[in-house]
Amino acid sequence: MQLFYLVASLVLVAVTSTPVPQLDAGDMMRAVAKVPRDHLLGDSHSSMVFKLNTQLRNTDGLDTKPCESFTVESLINLQRTLFSSREPRLQETYESTVDNRRLSAVGVFTDKLEELENLWAKEAKTLEEYPELKAVARDGKCHEAVMWWVHHITDATKKELQAVGLTIPLLATAKKHTEHSIALSAPASSEEAKAMVHKSYTTGIGCSACHASGATPANTESKEWPEELSYNATAYGAFPFWDNTGAGCTWCDPALGDGQKIRVKYSAKLNSELLMHTSCGNMGWTGATGAPKSSPCNHLFNSKYGAFIYTPKSALSPEADGNFCCRTYNAGDSQFPGAVPKDWMRSMTLYKNKTGGDTVQGFSGDYYTGDTKYYWSSGVVQFWYLETKDGIPVEQGEGCSQPGVQKREACAYEAPIMLYHDYDPKSFIPESHSASEFDLPDVCKNTKVSCAAPGGDGTSTKSVSQYSPVLTLHGRMSGVGGK
Repeated sequence: MQLFYLVASLVLVAVTSTPVPQLDAGDMMRAVAKVPRDHLLGDSHSSMVFKLNTQLRNTDGLDTKPCESFTVESLINLQRTLFSSREPRLQETYESTVDNRRLSAVGVFTDKLEELENLWAKEAKTLEEYPELKAVARDGKCHEAVMWWVHHITDATKKELQAVGLTIPLLATAKKHTEHSIALSAPASSEEAKAMVHKSYTTGIGCSACHASGATPANTESKEWPEELSYNATAYGAFPFWDNTGAGCTWCDPALGDGQKIRVKYSAKLNSELLMHTSCGNMGWTGATGAPKSSPCNHLFNSKYGAFIYTPKSALSPEADGNFCCRTYNAGDSQFPGAVPKDWMRSMTLYKNKTGGDTVQGFSGDYYTGDTKYYWSSGVVQFWYLETKDGIPVEQGEGCSQPGVQKREACAYEAPIMLYHDYDPKSFIPESHSASEFDLPDVCKNTKVSCAAPGGDGTSTKSVSQYSPVLTLHGRMSGVGGK
């Protein structure tokens, strides 16, 4: 421990005694890039850890040690060193787009040293009382320290820190911690302590939202969505498309139905999204009074608080009626960063016809008829996305098959449910949003009702964990549902 403090002191002297280096093109390119390069992308948490650790070990001149060789205290001291050596303009870049790479401690995003110190002190007191939680806290801090090193330190400063012997931890190779695993490993800890450590850990490993999403770029032709917009569409298939009985759904109907109108407010800038449905299925399985039953509901994705389904005063209205709200994803869920990325369709493959062309004829939807570009991907579920030749969205869907431009057919029971959104191209235009448009309704602030969606850290109950790891395109492209 004394050796660590000596190295940290030498680092502080070295950094504070030299001019702050200018940001170079590589530093800024890394900061503004939203999708990691292929060699840094994994299709799961474990594969992400393997790839990033390989990159760290192969960095010339960088000393690394396994995460398990560090203590929480030594990692905090390392973070103090990195904080004093950081380039603040990188933090400003991340803050401007509510990027997960913002500085944080104990599950709270902040770049104020005094607040960081207070959070660390509060955490230390909790870990002293419940030492069985230290391993979870340590693993999360290894992720944090690596993220700070990679995304907040300029290349020039990294060389200076390496020259004085700074050691960076590798990412923890243990299985990802969940609420359920923490409860099993630390049964004597208070619920408040377990919740704090879990929130800190899931925020700390937020890098998986990009690095473990599996969203490897597969085309450069599709047009990215505007940073902020609103749009209308007709939605076909059950919503919610899950319940509490496992894959296949007992309560949700796999039929496509006649379609329902939806209205969506979307902000990549605020990392939030609100999907308003005119009709939701029978959610009586939540056990809550006031649950939707062929009545309107809204699905709110809030970057700060998590995701919730609530009942509105009227269809396609954002205002809650105060009767029902359930949580679908926890705040800080490592698999749920907020709004779907505006370039999510870049992970799909562009269909080429027999003559090598990239347009498909014969599409006829509710709002658009004509030639389309057809993007697809396959996995447990088949996904597709159609846009006009000019890049205007036409349709997005998923199910048991690739329908092409043919009639969409419901899947067999217990097969992946067919779902698709038929977009109204005329409504798909940029529109600015304020943070207040994604505020959490009062009825959701203290809700104890769970309607946990598949793929997130909150899927700790036996019933929910039966779900297939990938069920929705919206979720998949947001990083939800890693294998």
